[in-house]
Amino acid sequence: MRYRETRAFRPGLSLSRWCARRARAKEANHVRPPTEYDLIVIGAGSAGLTAAYGARALGKRVALVERDRIGGECTYTGCVPSKALLASARVAATVARLSDFGLTAEPPVVLDTSGVLARVRAVVAEIAADHTPEGLESEGISVLLGETRFEGPHALRVGEIIHTASRFIIATGSSPRVPDIEGLADSGYLDNKTVWDLDTVPESLAILGGGPIAAEMGLALARLGARVTIIQTGDRMLPHDDSELVERLTAILTSGGIRILTSVKVERVERVGMLTALFAEDGSEVVSASTLLVATGRNPNTDLGLEAAGVEYDRDRITVDRNMRTTARHIYAAGDVVGPYRFTHVAERQALSAAINASLPVNRAVRYDDLVWVTFTDPELAHLGLTEEQARARHGDDIDVYCYEFAYQDRARTEAAPAGLAKYIVGRDGRLLGAHILGERAGEMIAEAVVVQQRKLPFSALSSVMHPYPTFSDAVKRPADKASLAELRRNTVVRALQRLLPGDSELEIPL
Repeated sequence: MRYRETRAFRPGLSLSRWCARRARAKEANHVRPPTEYDLIVIGAGSAGLTAAYGARALGKRVALVERDRIGGECTYTGCVPSKALLASARVAATVARLSDFGLTAEPPVVLDTSGVLARVRAVVAEIAADHTPEGLESEGISVLLGETRFEGPHALRVGEIIHTASRFIIATGSSPRVPDIEGLADSGYLDNKTVWDLDTVPESLAILGGGPIAAEMGLALARLGARVTIIQTGDRMLPHDDSELVERLTAILTSGGIRILTSVKVERVERVGMLTALFAEDGSEVVSASTLLVATGRNPNTDLGLEAAGVEYDRDRITVDRNMRTTARHIYAAGDVVGPYRFTHVAERQALSAAINASLPVNRAVRYDDLVWVTFTDPELAHLGLTEEQARARHGDDIDVYCYEFAYQDRARTEAAPAGLAKYIVGRDGRLLGAHILGERAGEMIAEAVVVQQRKLPFSALSSVMHPYPTFSDAVKRPADKASLAELRRNTVVRALQRLLPGDSELEIPL
C-alpha cells in the first residue's frame, strides 16, 4: 500500500476545502494507518527538549529518544561546564589583581584547581537535574532510552523495540571533528568532551584551533595556572568576528600569558615521554605540552540509518529547507545536526519552528537576519550582523560607524574593567547593519541591538530609551546619541530652520 502526505493548510485555501480534501484522502485510503506517536523527537539536547516540549504543548503524543544523557552537549560538555570554569577563572584573575581594588590578601590565596573542576561537575549536575526522565514523563512526554536507527520512513528502532510515528524531528547534535594529522590518534589528545575528565589543570596545554572553544578554554586554563599555546591555521583567531575587536582581544589574551600562533599548519603529532610535540610542515617543532586539546570544528551526528527514511545529508549537515523539513516530508531536523550556526539559541529557534511545523498545518520559516553570538572570554566579545569589513564590501562608504571606548566609561573605571570597544555599523537609512561589543557584560548589552535590528528600527531609537547611570549600557546609549545627532544634522528641515533661525532658543528639537 502506498502512503503519502496530504497537503498542509495554506493561506488562500479555505478551511472547508481543506477539510473536504482531507476527507477525500481518507476515503481513498491514502493517509497513513494509526501510529504509536504523533511525533518522535530524536535527541534530548537543547533542540530536542525544545521540540518535545513545544509539540506536547500543542497537544501531540510525543516521545523523546536519547542514547546517552538528557540535556545533551550543552549541559554536560559545552556551555554549562565551560561557563562554570570561566567563572572560577575570573575569580582567580580578580584575586591576582586585588591591588587594583585597594585590597591585599594575608595569607595569599591558594589556588586549588582540583576543587575548581569539582565545582564545575557540581554545577553540571545541578543543571542536569532540571531535565529528568521522570520530569518529562510528568509533562506527558514518553522517554525512550537506547541506540536508535530508522527501519523505514515511519519506523524507528530504539534498542530492541521498533516504534512508529507520523512525524519525526531529528535533533541528534554534533561531535568533535578531528583533523587528519599524522600521529594525532595515538597522542592521547583531549576534545571538548574528554577535557572535562581532567581532575586537575594541566601544567601546559596546546590547543589546536582558533575559534570560541580555543579562546574560552585557553583563557580559563591559563588563569588557573596552565601555560597555554593556541595554534591556528588561519591568519587570526575568531575569523568570523570583527577584525578590530579580535585584534584587541588577542592582545588581551597575549598579555595574560597565552601564546597565540597563527598561520601555522600542524602536520605531525608525537608523544615524547610525558609531553606531546607538534610539528609543522617543514618538520620544525611548533610546541610541546603536557596536554593537547583539539578544537577544530564539529561533525553532525547522522549515524541513524537515514537512508531508510529517505533523508539526505552530507559530512556537514542534514539537508533541510527554511521550514526545517528534510528531504523526507514527514521528517524535520534542528540544531547542530543541521547547522549552519552551532549555537544553543539557534538550535532552540530551529527546534521550535520544527515542532510547530510538524504539529500544525503551517510553515513557519527560520530566519537568521538577527543572528547573534557571544564568545565568553573576559572581556566578552558579542557579534550581531555584518562586521565593518563586510559592511564596507557590501555598501562601500554608504555606512556610518559609531564607536565607544570603555576606557571613557565611568562604570568600567569603577570596576577596573576599562578594556573594551563597542562598534555599531549603520546604513544611510539609519538601520543597524551590525553591532560588535568587546567588553564587560557584552553578551547582555548586545540584546538591545538585536531588538532594534529585528524590529527594523533606526539605531538612533535607542537614544530615546532611558538607560540608568552608571551602567555598562552606556556603551549602547552613547553611540545611539551620536547617531541621533547625526540624523538631525542631515535632516533638511532642521538645516533650513538653523539657517533661518540661527541661535533661536525657542527651536525645540526632540532627541
